[in-house]
Amino acid sequence: MMESLLSVLGLHLSTLTKVKKLPDYELSAFSPCSVCDLTKENWICLTCYSTNCSRFVNQHAEQHFLVENHPMAISISDFSVWCYECNSYVHNEVLFATKNALNKSKFGNDENTNVI
Repeated sequence: MMESLLSVLGLHLSTLTKVKKLPDYELSAFSPCSVCDLTKENWICLTCYSTNCSRFVNQHAEQHFLVENHPMAISISDFSVWCYECNSYVHNEVLFATKNALNKSKFGNDENTNVI
């Protein structure tokens, strides 16, 4: 069990290096999917910050990973981060700034969301 845990941690460490700093523009929690223009269940890529819909809508976030090899995306709905390479959710302090920026956009406050 410990070996599999270390394996997952190793994958997350390598994919976390692909997370880029926040862009100069303000993130929007209301951005439509860059492909189909829908606003339901969207995710933001943590490498290029494009917005794409979830695998339960039109799968554009997953297609973005397959084409661009950008492995991590953050849910606009609940600020969870999914790693397509690891097939699991990721919790790491590297992600706090992005979660806080989305919280500000979505709820209009600067409340710290590091506990998410």
